[in-house]
Amino acid sequence: MNLTTPTDHAGAYEWAAVYLAHMALGVALVAVIAAALSLVLWRQGAWAAVIASVAYGALWEGAVQRLGAGVADAAVDWSAVTMGAAVGYAAWSHAGGWLAGALLAAGAILWRGVRARR
Repeated sequence: MNLTTPTDHAGAYEWAAVYLAHMALGVALVAVIAAALSLVLWRQGAWAAVIASVAYGALWEGAVQRLGAGVADAAVDWSAVTMGAAVGYAAWSHAGGWLAGALLAAGAILWRGVRARR
């Protein structure tokens, strides 16, 4: 199993692992960006989530399209990073409602993706 290739992983376990890894990347990006922005911005958590989502989608997934990943794969990866960014924002801001909402949305996507591959 090679999880580093840009492809639609056919197995439920592989798909879930890749989705959760992308979510973790979103959380990490928000932590790094928010810490860097904390010197100049008041609501750095929200800005960090927006920057992480847009930058990842435009820069990384845009570049990976040259490898033949496909738009559907890029959209799922981007949604996972965005959900992770939302979780990171909520944790940074101590916003329990946002955290629960982001985790619920990510869980629904994860459930649907795994169920489709069983």
